[in-house]
Amino acid sequence: MKTCRAISRGAGGRASEDARRVPHASTTLLEETSGAIYVEYIMVTIMVSIGGSAAVVALGLPLLALYRYVNMMVLLPIP
Repeated sequence: MKTCRAISRGAGGRASEDARRVPHASTTLLEETSGAIYVEYIMVTIMVSIGGSAAVVALGLPLLALYRYVNMMVLLPIP
């Protein structure tokens, strides 16, 4: 496991090496769970967006065809 030494300020304001060791960033990230709920919110938003896009495509094309048909019927030169 890779470690790095943490630097802290002493009472005199001078930087001194802390006796404890800070774990490497990769192990810290594996244990960190504070942002997990945001990942879930993002996933839900993505899934809803994909579902909405699929619904617009699925319903939009038949509605566009119906609009063009009605538009053609309204604009026919025969009264």
